Amino acid sequence: METTDICLDLYLTREEIMEIKDIQRVPFPTTKPEDAIYFNGFAFGVGSGDILISLLRQGVPVVTLNASFPTIKTLAMQLSNAVADVERKIGQGIQTIDELNTCLNPPTNHAPGK
Repeated sequence: METTDICLDLYLTREEIMEIKDIQRVPFPTTKPEDAIYFNGFAFGVGSGDILISLLRQGVPVVTLNASFPTIKTLAMQLSNAVADVERKIGQGIQTIDELNTCLNPPTNHAPGK
């Protein structure tokens, strides 16, 4: 992001910036393609110390995650930033599931029997 680069230029030496850029080139950790999990829905529950998330495919749970609040908050913020970056790059917003459902199933203002 431009803001990050500007902050780095102001507070870090050129060598430190290059070191950070080298770290960013580390391959993304991932599973084998056959072990990847696709999901198109989710459900979650909040406990006193953590959050339980079930990832769903066609309404069927495929995996359940338990995570601490700090981890979930950090994940939510980073995912939000990533989506905002994509939206900025493509020049349009990406609709949420709720927004798509509203468009596809608009509320009707008809009284029963009419």
